[in-house]
Amino acid sequence: MKKKVVSVLDIGSAKLTVLTAGEGSNKNIVVYGRSDVEYSGFSDGELFEPEKFGEKLGKAIENVELTSNIAIKELTVGVPAEFCYNTTRKINLTFAKKLKLTPSALKEIYEMGVDGDEESIPISVEPIYNILDDGKKVIDVVGLKTSKLTAFVSVVFAKKDFIQLINENLAKLGVVSVKYVCSALAETQYLLGDLPSEAMLIDVGYLTTSIAVAKGRGLVNLFSFSQGGAHIMADLAECLELSLTEAEDLKNKIILTLQPSANDCYEVSSGAKERKIFVKVANEIVVSRLEYIAKLISICLQRCDIEEYFPVYLTGGGITAIKGAKDIIANSMGRTVGIISPTIVEFNKPYCSSIISLVQNAIKNI
Repeated sequence: MKKKVVSVLDIGSAKLTVLTAGEGSNKNIVVYGRSDVEYSGFSDGELFEPEKFGEKLGKAIENVELTSNIAIKELTVGVPAEFCYNTTRKINLTFAKKLKLTPSALKEIYEMGVDGDEESIPISVEPIYNILDDGKKVIDVVGLKTSKLTAFVSVVFAKKDFIQLINENLAKLGVVSVKYVCSALAETQYLLGDLPSEAMLIDVGYLTTSIAVAKGRGLVNLFSFSQGGAHIMADLAECLELSLTEAEDLKNKIILTLQPSANDCYEVSSGAKERKIFVKVANEIVVSRLEYIAKLISICLQRCDIEEYFPVYLTGGGITAIKGAKDIIANSMGRTVGIISPTIVEFNKPYCSSIISLVQNAIKNI
């Protein structure tokens, strides 16, 4: 049987990642080529330098093609949450007789819930749950027979100008088929699976944070805001008069679980020089930013029309590596928060969640 080989593009807030991979043994993946190219990123739903995006994207794709010796003609693109919005729809149908629900029939039924506007494009329709004629509430109804169907679906839209920009650049690079998926949706589907009740996934990245409240195979809420790990570095740099390189070094050494004495210090390297930074001062700076991020998350949580308690998970590379950051977020929100990562060997780190979720999404949809 021919192995499934896919190529994906993860549009992070600090770098573009292109990965060509295939199915391996024991649910692992085999990477044929990968390229991470830094670019200026985005904030508040806008690219900082859209005119340079094509050049950076071309470099990432070329690097992977040269490494893998595989031409990228088909690509799955992860759209950041800042360029997406989500709605939920209810569809009621009655059939003349019991109908066996096939994947193609369900696709047509679910797409009845799609209605957009001139500034957005629908990129996915997923079931939250279905109710059959016997009253049962089911997520996966493929192969079942029913005379009635009530479907609650999640429809994710992407900004049309963002999609058009990517399409134009990919066409110039010889990519002939593009599938778009909201990165936050791909993460919930891979990391959390089918959900009988709501769960929240928080992905804190370099410059941005996405918050997805998932149920079934879809989203019931999607939020994003421009705060991430880079803002912690910026705070350290400004408050302690450090260079960004020094601030990054310090951020990587932060341990918020410490109970420091007045004289405890972190050592920060800058070339041949070393600086000592009081632990208590540095930690207070980081905690302040984390509490602000937690406050924004809590505001998003309050906008969710969900009364029941549901699990909350943290992923992404922005803050999960900071020892004790999860606890600060959890305490500030007044909720239990767990860190979640891919289960695949060599990619079982929170910062790999987005790219691996896209790979799994692409393989699933071949």
